Amino acid sequence: GGTLSTAVRLLVERGFARPSCVGVHAVFVGDAAARLQAAGVSQVVTCDTLTHASNRIAVGGSVAEAVNDLCLEGDNVDGGQGSAR
Repeated sequence: GGTLSTAVRLLVERGFARPSCVGVHAVFVGDAAARLQAAGVSQVVTCDTLTHASNRIAVGGSVAEAVNDLCLEGDNVDGGQGSAR
């Protein structure tokens, strides 16, 4: 939240339009969401990997489909790269 809030504030101060922020696995620590709003963000949109009021993107179906495909194909979870030993 701190780095993103600073980036938002700097963009707004320099005359850019208020940015939208999109997070894939957004961990909002403390008042991070409030700091983003105070910095001038137009909206915050996150995937539903962690429950938050900003969740707008459901990823569960895509993850389940990918896991199913891997299991059906018999691929290794590491993408066939092998593990370091």
